Amino acid sequence: MCAPVADPATTKTAAAFTAAHRKRYGTAPAYYAGESYDVVTMTLQQLAADAKAGRKPARKGLWAALRKQKYTGAMGGYTFNETGELSPGGTFVYAVQNGAYKPVGAAPLVPNKPAQNKKKA
Repeated sequence: MCAPVADPATTKTAAAFTAAHRKRYGTAPAYYAGESYDVVTMTLQQLAADAKAGRKPARKGLWAALRKQKYTGAMGGYTFNETGELSPGGTFVYAVQNGAYKPVGAAPLVPNKPAQNKKKA
């Protein structure tokens, strides 16, 4: 199974986030908790930078400003391509083992053997 989320409890860059969440809530963070934390933090940092530069916080222009950022958060780095999509991807592969999701790793951005895959199709 593929999903656009990494398990923060098994992601090395999210160790501090996972520990803080576990201390506060008594449990490991749910899926999407780390990504949600990063998006909120990235947005707040942009709004704070705008305010410091004398710009009033506004929805207009915020998305364009966020897309220009290279942000590193609890779940890793975030950059966006020219169309505003997360780059270089952000999909992860999971297996189901004993009734639970087990992270396998990042999904490949392109097939390993595209010519061979075309023959099978």
